[in-house]
Amino acid sequence: MFRVTTTGEGYCICQLEQKDLISYGQEPVPKSDTDMGGWSGGPVLLLGEISYPLVGIISEYQNSLGLLRIATLEGIDERALVPDVPS
Repeated sequence: MFRVTTTGEGYCICQLEQKDLISYGQEPVPKSDTDMGGWSGGPVLLLGEISYPLVGIISEYQNSLGLLRIATLEGIDERALVPDVPS
């Protein structure tokens, strides 16, 4: 769970803080200087009591600042979410 620190039309930015990371397996959480690249395209879900609706996708990560830029569903071209399937 990451705190939204900035919002704009079609995007929001979350501050990634080491204290907020949780390990779900046997591996420890990554150290603060770990390169966390490769998150782009990952889903962003809104925490709720019963459901967790998709609200955006990760579009950029700035490792030096620990910031995630998230494209909200309004800011995503839906054609980018569906791969081209040959006929």
